Amino acid sequence: MKPHYVDVTKILDHPGEELAFSGAVELEPTKLGAELIEFPLPSDVDVILSSVSHAIVITGKALGRFRLRCSRCLEKFDFEAAVDIEELAMAEAAEPGREDVFPLSAGRIDLAAVVYQNIIVEVPIQPLCRQACAGLCAVCGKNLSDEPHNHPGEEGDEHFARLKEYFQRQRKG
Repeated sequence: MKPHYVDVTKILDHPGEELAFSGAVELEPTKLGAELIEFPLPSDVDVILSSVSHAIVITGKALGRFRLRCSRCLEKFDFEAAVDIEELAMAEAAEPGREDVFPLSAGRIDLAAVVYQNIIVEVPIQPLCRQACAGLCAVCGKNLSDEPHNHPGEEGDEHFARLKEYFQRQRKG
């Protein structure tokens, strides 16, 4: 991950002092399971960094933009997620082994790591390009949202025949 450092040395030793950061943070593509998650645009970040005893509290918001692959039709699509950020950064020597705390090294915080950790959890387990995505045809592999079709000899389940008739009447009427 390409870091985006914010220097907090001016407020670090002054509890109660704050530093505001508004801007864009670029995130690099990353693998999540077998899928590559891309970030086509920088994430918009608006945070306040507040000094507390030997630490910095990071609060604010971020807007992440992802490029995902639809789990039904396999087409790529763009997805946005807005998140609230509430994190803590401490000097590495202050409390070793704390994985829930971001490192504060040489008076700097890697804001890219903070944003990434907060927005990556917003990636849906089964991303959909749209809620009504019909997926791929099991016979020919065409996208059913673009080209709804049936194949010759393809029969539906007789248990759903009345339901099929109902929907056909709804479309006509």
